[in-house]
Amino acid sequence: MARNLAPGYCIVTRPGSLDFQARELFRDIRSPAASMFMQLNANNPWSRPGQMLIVADPDTPAPLTMHALKTLKQAKSKTDNALIGVNVEEAGFMQKHYGTIAALTGLGDKIFGTAADAGEKYFNAIELTLKKIEASYQNQFRTQGTLIG
Repeated sequence: MARNLAPGYCIVTRPGSLDFQARELFRDIRSPAASMFMQLNANNPWSRPGQMLIVADPDTPAPLTMHALKTLKQAKSKTDNALIGVNVEEAGFMQKHYGTIAALTGLGDKIFGTAADAGEKYFNAIELTLKKIEASYQNQFRTQGTLIG
């Protein structure tokens, strides 16, 4: 039976292989939904915290999901690019403390102006990465809102 479920995404919280991520999400990793998950995310054989993984219903007709999947793939690509050069520990720290870091980086130069030069460069790098990730997520929410609404 065909359904009309819009594709979505999840954010990786624990590093691991795509198979590991599938086992975290699906009871039966041999199900059609798990197979589709593996196909949609094949470009990420191993994921770090903060990365997007696409989830879609295989019973929803392709014409209804093509635009949404294209948009999700673009957002996923932007998120993957934002995490280039970020190791697992850094990615895990940023994913775990995203809200706190976003609040701190929102204060901008007031906080960074008092930091040591090395600290300032480190926090600026974190801020840049977080802004890229946040922009990807916000773009996806806006796009999803127009597709569903």
